[in-house]
Amino acid sequence: MTIFKHLSCAAALALAGGAVSAETVLIHGEAGPNRGARADALQWFADQVAERSDGDIRFDIQWGGALFKANAAVQSIADLVADTGSVIAVYYPQEMAGY
Repeated sequence: MTIFKHLSCAAALALAGGAVSAETVLIHGEAGPNRGARADALQWFADQVAERSDGDIRFDIQWGGALFKANAAVQSIADLVADTGSVIAVYYPQEMAGY
């Protein structure tokens, strides 16, 4: 029974250690290219999130419509193609009525 206790304790410590050093990577879909003012602003935001979370949260930005086109952003995010994404409101007049 002592071996079981030692193994259980070791497993608990290993799991706890993994939770402390966890990093969350969010996939962000962006229909535009990785250049220009919009790209600079998005990259700045991603850098700020990483810096302010001490690296616990970071964005992996997929540029140029690699995951979805601009007019498919809302449905693609809902379908979990990406965790986050840039949504251009003019493509979604009904969904963005409050906007």
